[in-house]
Amino acid sequence: RVGHRVTASNATIRQTIYDALGNVLGVNRYQFPESSVQAPAACVGAIEFERSTFDGGRRCVARVVVLVSPSDDEQLFVLDRMLDPSDDMSVLAAIDSVTDIDGVSLAWSSTGGYEEVTWNGIGYLGTTVTVDVWV
Repeated sequence: RVGHRVTASNATIRQTIYDALGNVLGVNRYQFPESSVQAPAACVGAIEFERSTFDGGRRCVARVVVLVSPSDDEQLFVLDRMLDPSDDMSVLAAIDSVTDIDGVSLAWSSTGGYEEVTWNGIGYLGTTVTVDVWV
């Protein structure tokens, strides 16, 4: 469109988050909410958009659902590692590593508390990571 800013597409934003999660050791990643997942897992969920400028600039917030098996207490340590920015299993560090890739920059802004998450009828232990997206 004439007079509108060209920003990264929605598909590019989702792909960029998914690609970043590929840097997390030992964690299965999913680009879209799947009918079943293999824990430990990080799944790109909803992406919300808000117009930020008259010429088409957008502010985006994405949700990444982080899941582990509820099978034993050891899984709490796995979830701790996935949410520790200094760990090689960190979802947060992977997200923060993205600065201007295909016009997309990412930074995590918050995590929810640990809770039971039901995914397609199966219970997991998990949380949601809120990701700020700049395009």
